[in-house]
Formats: sequence, structure tokens, C-alpha cells
Amino acid sequence: MTIVPRSIHYECKGGIRSRVLMQVGQPIALDTMMTRHAPVYALTADIHAQLHAVTLHLDDETEADEVLEFATVLAAVSDVI
Repeated sequence: MTIVPRSIHYECKGGIRSRVLMQVGQPIALDTMMTRHAPVYALTADIHAQLHAVTLHLDDETEADEVLEFATVLAAVSDVI
């Protein structure tokens, strides 16, 4: 069995049919986790690391505005293609 970390970023969280970006992390095999000494802690650490890798992290509101502006331009271009 595996866990596949995913993150979903909505263009407009409250909007109906808004665009989304889904990022998929590396699968985490539970079979290998169960052979470790502390499987719960190891699994939690692996899930945290994988989710951190696929999640958008912003330092401040200005950075968020820049990402939103870039995403808007990228979405407009992709609609044309």
C-alpha cells in the first residue's frame, strides 16, 4: 500500500468552477515504513516532507500577489493554446 501526497491550489477558493493546480508528490510505500523501529514517527515525517515539497509557501502578501499575477497570465496563455 502507498500514500501519494497531493496539494490542490485554487485560483479562487470561493468561486464555482475556478481553476486548480494539483501537485503530486512522491509515493510513500507503507510496507517499508512498517519495517522501521518507529513507523508512526517515520511515516509522519515522510508525509510532512512530501507535502511540504508540493505545497506553495509564501513569505508575505506581496509575494502572494506576484504569484497570483503570474498564475493569471499563465492561465490566459494556456487558454489560447
